[in-house]
Amino acid sequence: MTLLRWIFFVPIGFVASIVAGGVFEWMGPFLQFGEAARLICGGGVSAIVFFIAGMWIAPERNRLAKYALIVPIVLLGLISGIGGLLGEHKLISATGFSMAIVGIGLIRLQREEIDKMVDRKDPTSR
Repeated sequence: MTLLRWIFFVPIGFVASIVAGGVFEWMGPFLQFGEAARLICGGGVSAIVFFIAGMWIAPERNRLAKYALIVPIVLLGLISGIGGLLGEHKLISATGFSMAIVGIGLIRLQREEIDKMVDRKDPTSR
């Protein structure tokens, strides 16, 4: 079971991020945000959900798991942001760049803070 958790913690974080981004986009008209604020917050929410879901699945909360989640968050955010700049709707790049910025901010989290975010004190308590 531990091997499966090591294999799937990044893909599950990715899927959770897509679902959270979709829900946030769907809720956009109800949130009374402007378009820029909605796009920026959506990218941040996606990055945080990616990290929390991945850390919740990961069998251990160590530096390897932390950076294995942060690297794809930052890379996907940068790719999305740069891709958005190349398209017709340039404001959409705010989602990607906010995802990358939140990913970079997650680097500073310590294990105790991660445990509080994920609400699980002992990584072996399942």
